[in-house]
Amino acid sequence: MRRVCMRTIRKFLVVLLVAVMILSSSAIAVSAKTEENVLFSVGDVMEFGEYPQSQVTEEALVEELNNQELNWISYDYYSGNGDYGSAVKSDYMKYADIEFSGEKYRAVMFTQYRPDQSEHDFENGSYMQQSNGYAVDIVYWFKFEPIKWRVLNPDTGLVICETILDSQPFQNEVYYKADEFMFSAHYADAEFTIPANAYISSSLKVWLEEVFTETAFSQTEESLIYQNAHLISIEESTNTDYGFDADKQAEDIQRMRNGSDYAKVQGLQIHEDEVGAGNSFWWLGDEVSIYQLESAVCYSGSANRAIGVSCTYIGVCPAININLSEIEYDFIIDTGDGTPEKYTYKYGQQITETEEPTREKYVFKGWDTEFPATMPAADTTIKAIWAPDTSVCRIRYVGRVTKGVTNERIAAYTITAESGVSAIQFSDEDTTFTFNRKNSFISGNLTKTGVLSITAYDINNDVLTAEQVKSGAEVSYEIWKIAVALSEGDYKVRTRVEEPEETWELINCAYVYTMVYDMAEVDESMVVSATPESAISQRAVLNPVTIVTSDKVLRLRITTTFSDGTSRILSYSPTSTSVEYTDNGDGTANWILNTKFTYSDDVDEQVQKWTVWYRASGDTSWKETAKTFEVMVTKYDPFKEEEFEIGYAPYTITDVIGPETAVVSEYTEIIVKTTDDVTKIRVTNENGISTTYMATSANINCVDNGDGTLTWTVRYRFSTAGTSTWGVQCRGSTWSAITDAERFVVTVTEKA
Repeated sequence: MRRVCMRTIRKFLVVLLVAVMILSSSAIAVSAKTEENVLFSVGDVMEFGEYPQSQVTEEALVEELNNQELNWISYDYYSGNGDYGSAVKSDYMKYADIEFSGEKYRAVMFTQYRPDQSEHDFENGSYMQQSNGYAVDIVYWFKFEPIKWRVLNPDTGLVICETILDSQPFQNEVYYKADEFMFSAHYADAEFTIPANAYISSSLKVWLEEVFTETAFSQTEESLIYQNAHLISIEESTNTDYGFDADKQAEDIQRMRNGSDYAKVQGLQIHEDEVGAGNSFWWLGDEVSIYQLESAVCYSGSANRAIGVSCTYIGVCPAININLSEIEYDFIIDTGDGTPEKYTYKYGQQITETEEPTREKYVFKGWDTEFPATMPAADTTIKAIWAPDTSVCRIRYVGRVTKGVTNERIAAYTITAESGVSAIQFSDEDTTFTFNRKNSFISGNLTKTGVLSITAYDINNDVLTAEQVKSGAEVSYEIWKIAVALSEGDYKVRTRVEEPEETWELINCAYVYTMVYDMAEVDESMVVSATPESAISQRAVLNPVTIVTSDKVLRLRITTTFSDGTSRILSYSPTSTSVEYTDNGDGTANWILNTKFTYSDDVDEQVQKWTVWYRASGDTSWKETAKTFEVMVTKYDPFKEEEFEIGYAPYTITDVIGPETAVVSEYTEIIVKTTDDVTKIRVTNENGISTTYMATSANINCVDNGDGTLTWTVRYRFSTAGTSTWGVQCRGSTWSAITDAERFVVTVTEKA
């Protein structure tokens, strides 16, 4: 009898000790009153600290982050064999933090799914990470972002997170014991002295005060915190003075919380019920029953749930007591001059409005957001909006590079323009050429289009430096090199500055370039004739061209211009491996040019007109003659009758079956049927971004159907949510065109 009483007394003393410690801890928060927090009100949202939250999904950024050197650190998460007391730490889940381009990111990777309870094993159970769309052995990236807090008590500085930031168990190690009366209890230690659901001795308290605090706050920020990160109680979660419903059974929207992407990769459970869809449970700091259960807020907003303390899928919504009156925020004014001005204010302080900024050759149009009168409770940046001043000319010089231009033909020009120019236009009374950084357009009476390349140079004291700078470097001026056919006359050269382009510079301030032909003497007797062996030639198949010249000709060149403005130039000398040269002994020579003709347009055939050029003894430049020849270049052998049993032309897509719906980052299938001569296919979105596949590529299953067709099954993951149109092309010797039959529309949604 005495033994039973003593054991009961020991249990009572342990519980009493824990209760005293909890009450002592609670008293700390109450003592944090400050009279200067009057600017904040209950329900105000403020920013303080940073924590990994949103997942990085931009493919280019993910690729750059993956190329960085990483220092992986184990989370030391637990797993066991399913029995209480079996939980042990291991390194199956790791993280790595880096700073890149002024931002901080966290990488997360795991080799096993996190068990739903700390003592569970890897083989049996449900895995919330998998349900949330995450997979093993893949690196996921999350961006550190400001933590948003809701003010509960301005007097004590009590604030609580607006978002569930993480997912952690209340107690990592749980031990089970039943006494002689068959009463069972759960403990946090193997000696059965500490209740498993006592917050004061919980692993979650340690995690909040150490791991979370170290991750979320700088040393300066920590100095402003009265009480460390902790959980609020049931009493606090039903305090109407804090904005909560007094009824803990009520579905209170103020108690509802959803989780960040980072919390989801940790294993947070997401609920899809009609009430509180997308929300999750989050821990409270009150024990519920005999050591086993801990209180929590339900996804529906009720504060009456009891959860097993070792569950890993319950959210953590930290609270802190902070000196609200001492928090300072950065106010940054970015006028676009490369040196933003930074000021520091406390919440509610009046902001000194800056003078209207000025910028050479631009007009100030206002700020991207309204200039605040007082400081918000968050770091704030406002940016100046500028429009180009169209009353100034940004062209410095226009010159022709190509020598010996005696008629209207493609020639190279350089334009020295201020950096930042987005488009350049040549125009006379009849013709307009427009060049931008990606494409060239033409309107007017010319049939030839222009080709653009941009080379950037730094200009100091009006002199081009000898060293070419890298693309994207900061420079004063850029050299635009264009290829265009101009007739003689005056051209006005103007610029646009911004995208989207609003207006051109005024016509009366344009740079005037005068085009004058060179006077080059051409001796037409130097080239007697030019004749291809066949007037019809299969693409990329040898078709020799015989040219009879004077024996004084040292080199030959044949040129043509395709419909997209690009040129093909083939040059030859008597010793070229592709030339059979014969001196006829009568002052003439025969040149047999072993030539293969090709083209890049998506047509079955193309008529090409070639012009013959020469260089003779004493010539310092090429001379363009009037001698020309034409060749019809075809896709197929013109001398062979093709019969296709299945009724399809070569290099043909016969069917495309795309998904109607998909989920971001989850695999779906695109089915493409082609003729069996196709060697590659590619999938292109409406922005022109393509992915190319061969039959042996990863995520491709290519099956020969045995009837002259192939079936390509593409396992594809869409990276962006929304509705978009996609096209499919195939390749034989060139890419096919995309018609409506090769397009499909897909609606991609975010992960649940």
